[in-house]
Amino acid sequence: MPFVLRIEDRNGMCRGLEVRSPFLDHVMVEHGFQFSQSSYMKGGINKYPFRRALGSTIAPEVAENLKKMRRPGNDAHIMYDHLHDALAAMLVNEGFRSMGIWRDDLLEKFEHDRKTRNIHNAFVWFRVYMVGRWYHQYVA
Repeated sequence: MPFVLRIEDRNGMCRGLEVRSPFLDHVMVEHGFQFSQSSYMKGGINKYPFRRALGSTIAPEVAENLKKMRRPGNDAHIMYDHLHDALAAMLVNEGFRSMGIWRDDLLEKFEHDRKTRNIHNAFVWFRVYMVGRWYHQYVA
């Protein structure tokens, strides 16, 4: 959380804006959990309740923007320094490999990217890690 807040603070400061992080408010998060899972995607629009709630407060081009954007910064620090052991263990796990969609040399590629601090592939490794976590949680 400190990393995300630091990035958020820097983004606001570079434009001379006072920035708040509304999702740190537990009341707002608890309110969000009151919606059914299916209500978050409605008519092809993700975050539907949130977009409707802010519709009159923010510009329509912001409320209706459906583009996905990455968070500021890069994933190298997270993947190569903090999640290295977890992803390495996942890449050699038989349950993970049994999904049938992964190449056999992923661990070697991950270790090479970690050694060279490849920031572009860190983005991909983070997605591999999240798919693995999802698979372990809901399928395996």
